[in-house]
Amino acid sequence: MSSIEPLGAPLDVSLLSSRRRNSSLLSLPSLAEKGESQRNLMNEPDVERPKSASRPANPPSRRATALTEEGANRSRNASMDQLKPLSVRKSNANGTERRSSLRKAASKVILTQSLRRRKKKQKLESNPTSGPPSLSFLETHKKVDEGSILPNTKWWHGFFIFSVVSLLACIITLWAPYPYGARMPTEMVADTPWSDGCKNGLSSCICPSETVCADDMVAMILLTISRCSAWFDYPLYMVLFLSKCNNLNNYLQKTVLRCFINFSDYHKVHRLFGIIVGIESASHSGFHVLRWARREDDMRLLFTSKTGVTGLVALVCGAVIILPMTHMRTSMSFELRKGLHYLAVVWAVGLMYHAPERMFWLIGLPLFFYLVDKVVEIFFRTFLIESAAFERLSDSLCVVTFENPPGFGRQNSAYVYLMLPWLSRYQFHVFTVFPSDKPNHSSICISKCGDWTESLIQEITIPTHRPAFVMGPFLSPFSSPAMDSENLVAVASGIGVTPVLSLLKKYAVTTRRLNLIWICRDAALVKHFLQSITFGTDGHILIYYTGKRSLFLNDDDLPPKVSILKGRPDVEKTISAVIYSIANDEELPADLGIRNSLVAKATPGQRVKLLLERALSTYSLDQLFEYSASLTAPHVKNSRPSDAEASIDGVSEMMENLLGQQFYGYRSKILNTLDIVDTFGDGMLNRDMFEDFVHLIRNDDFSDDGTASTSLMTDDKEGTSTWSGNYRVETILRSDGKYSADKWKMLYCGRSAAVVGQLKAYKRKYMIGLSVEKFDW
Repeated sequence: MSSIEPLGAPLDVSLLSSRRRNSSLLSLPSLAEKGESQRNLMNEPDVERPKSASRPANPPSRRATALTEEGANRSRNASMDQLKPLSVRKSNANGTERRSSLRKAASKVILTQSLRRRKKKQKLESNPTSGPPSLSFLETHKKVDEGSILPNTKWWHGFFIFSVVSLLACIITLWAPYPYGARMPTEMVADTPWSDGCKNGLSSCICPSETVCADDMVAMILLTISRCSAWFDYPLYMVLFLSKCNNLNNYLQKTVLRCFINFSDYHKVHRLFGIIVGIESASHSGFHVLRWARREDDMRLLFTSKTGVTGLVALVCGAVIILPMTHMRTSMSFELRKGLHYLAVVWAVGLMYHAPERMFWLIGLPLFFYLVDKVVEIFFRTFLIESAAFERLSDSLCVVTFENPPGFGRQNSAYVYLMLPWLSRYQFHVFTVFPSDKPNHSSICISKCGDWTESLIQEITIPTHRPAFVMGPFLSPFSSPAMDSENLVAVASGIGVTPVLSLLKKYAVTTRRLNLIWICRDAALVKHFLQSITFGTDGHILIYYTGKRSLFLNDDDLPPKVSILKGRPDVEKTISAVIYSIANDEELPADLGIRNSLVAKATPGQRVKLLLERALSTYSLDQLFEYSASLTAPHVKNSRPSDAEASIDGVSEMMENLLGQQFYGYRSKILNTLDIVDTFGDGMLNRDMFEDFVHLIRNDDFSDDGTASTSLMTDDKEGTSTWSGNYRVETILRSDGKYSADKWKMLYCGRSAAVVGQLKAYKRKYMIGLSVEKFDW
């Protein structure tokens, strides 16, 4: 042991050349590894080696054994060398010295690496959260999820198993010899009226009918590809129609089958299977036509045979159905795309007669269920709302509120089809429905994104009541993961927050936690939802406001656990902060967003002017006067008011509806202003008088007595914690408790590709489930 050099001794790298010439020497690391070990060694303090007494039960290490044997061999060699001649002894001494130096270097490197591993192990044991985060533990959760029967599992992959079975059946029925398959001897083929027998010396070929006759090898290959393309799609044909049976899926989602199949995924499945069927239908038709073109006179079968005509009809209908929903989506209106999509019925009937021995029942039965479901939908699930309330929040937003009709039911997260007969009697548009602040009422928030929605917002010049038809409600893609998850993180962009609102109200009185991260640029939408939605106290509500307009709120507009931040969020950091905060029962950090830029003070008088300016940006002066005139009738008892006049009481009620609680603090000033513009003194205002009133109100300073104040947002909502970064969520997610990775789900609704990309990256990194819906139907 005394022969070992100090740990800080320099390492002679030149000795490595002799190691390459002598394979019997002790194996050493590479030059780069040894140089790196030496540099690390020189930077490390001397570490005392543990004594063998500290581990009496363990056998001696290989290094200790090697060093003991080395000392014994050195003693024997020294004794033997004394008997050799001097020249031999000098030569042997040089070789021994080289070997000894190499052994010392090797021993030192091995010792250094052993000490570094021991030191690293001790450091990890004392501080398991130090060092770079290791996410290997998440593979365990991944394996568990892959083998589970969770509703968000991709259950529809199982249908491809049936497609493969159908594909194998097609190959067997084609290539098996007659009578088990369609491969017939050449003598039998020669007896048919559509062929003279197998060509090119083939002893057998496939020719059971005129339209399915392949009497050479190339034709048989083309026929196999063509038929396999169709047979593979047989199970998908059935799912295409069953996935659009909304009422059937609604019912099945409430049964035990939902543990195996997420029936609210039907739109995604329908879209995917439709694309696959479209591609393979083109393949099926193309290879059939190519095969017919190779045989003399067979192209006539495309227009003269039942198989050719029905196949051509199905091919054309398929193209008209699929292309508008994919490549031509942006160039066609929703109404035209949806109308063309109903050609699927013609497409299905064409396939039923294209191959009636197989397709009649295979497609006929799902088509029957689809048609029955549509009848039930039209006559039993479509409700007349005689007086739905319409209110315009801004120049691009409108809210519809209605009383739930008998039999409407309640869903955790659902959508409806809305038809407004006074706007268009033929258009049903899909919107998310959520509970209103009124008992037994529901609301729909509509954003301008097309011709129909633009016409609606232009039509709603003033708050009004109109009739409407509502079809539904039906399960949204958020229904299943939302109902089965213990901890939810919902991320939404703009109007995409509406599917989460019903879940917020439902979970407000439960032990489940729903956390919302909402990115919105519309101030009116933020204010409306803050005033009309019940928020729980367990989950965090983070609203990232990205708009340019000032967002002024009352002090009581911000419920507990609701924070408003400026700018766009770092999705990974924000979700990690929410998980950490809930798991450790701490406040959210203050570094999640820039709040100070939104903080401002506004007196009640300033708020009155701001509310009036917002109303004038939403409605024109003529629309406000029309609104005041519509409110005049209840206040005029002796005569019927003219549409060209509005009473002072009607204008006062209009101002009360616009200003809310702020109206009562300045009621006397508003009434005095109305008296000033009432030049005739009869309590009625014409259009010019009303314009004078608005002008005076807009230019009034609304001085305050200093006793009342409202604020945009204050710093009271900011957390007191100072931790930052990604908050070490891997430690939380690795546990087996109620905050492990498999107990969380992420939901997203919106059209931001950047946000979806960040959420998918978070899913891959932390293995948390994700459900995405854009409602871009």
